Amino acid sequence: MGTNPATPPAAFIPATNKLAIRPGRAIIFRDFLGVGTMRMKRNLALGLAMVAVALTSCLWSGCAHTSEIEHLREVAERGDADAQFAVGLHYYTGEGVTRDYAEAIKYLRKSAEQGNAKGEWALGKAYDDGYGVPQDSDEAVKWFRQSAEQGNAQGQFMLGRAYHNALGVPHDYAEAVKWFRKSAEQGDVLGQFMLGYVYYYGFGESINYTEAVKWLRKSAEQGDKDGQYMLGAAAVAGKGCSQDFIEAYKWLNLSSASGVGASAELRDLIASKMTLAQIAEGKKRAAAFVPKKSSTGSQ
Repeated sequence: MGTNPATPPAAFIPATNKLAIRPGRAIIFRDFLGVGTMRMKRNLALGLAMVAVALTSCLWSGCAHTSEIEHLREVAERGDADAQFAVGLHYYTGEGVTRDYAEAIKYLRKSAEQGNAKGEWALGKAYDDGYGVPQDSDEAVKWFRQSAEQGNAQGQFMLGRAYHNALGVPHDYAEAVKWFRKSAEQGDVLGQFMLGYVYYYGFGESINYTEAVKWLRKSAEQGDKDGQYMLGAAAVAGKGCSQDFIEAYKWLNLSSASGVGASAELRDLIASKMTLAQIAEGKKRAAAFVPKKSSTGSQ
């Protein structure tokens, strides 16, 4: 760990699922339609819940049964784009059915080709990841753009990510910030995190720590572990907010509990400068934390 805790080190990013942004800086982009992790399943279950509100209350709690999925399939076969999206996600995640990428893509494509913004985002993410279809950044961006232009926050985030990392489009930080902002303003936790991130480091915008903390706080309050880490680091340094070791300890403790190793490292560093009463207060605040619900399902 470096001696200056003001700037979040690259080490805070988990070793997997990260994309380089600039030498020495990296950021994780969580899969929405990836496979192999419990986090992926949770994200997709939340995305599915958005459709479930309109189709069946059971899907909200992740308790979809075969009969309900069969009903969704029947609705999907009658051409309902939301049902096609929902069935596609079931096959992609294996929730309630045997995972089948070919069937997933079939239904997601039907949904997307009807202009369903969620279906467009999901099909784009499949092309981005290369599951069920050959990996194709150009095709991914095509679908992300269609979704984003309809106002889908997750599509907007993914389009911003594409511009930020030159995936299927030329590298363009200003365009990336434009789409991150649209996503963030709709309450999307990843859009909020990335908008805070670009303000903190000056990607496509002048460095503005106050604005960075504003968006990182929104992300952190929804339970985003990376947002919590960066907000904690900002509180340690007094960048964009008052220096506050107790509040920093709270956020770093929460992030550490979610698996961000460098959060524990920085938390323990500042603990050496805190009284026992201050540490106890930081722990108390962390224990009392209840994440706000994401309005877009992307946590």
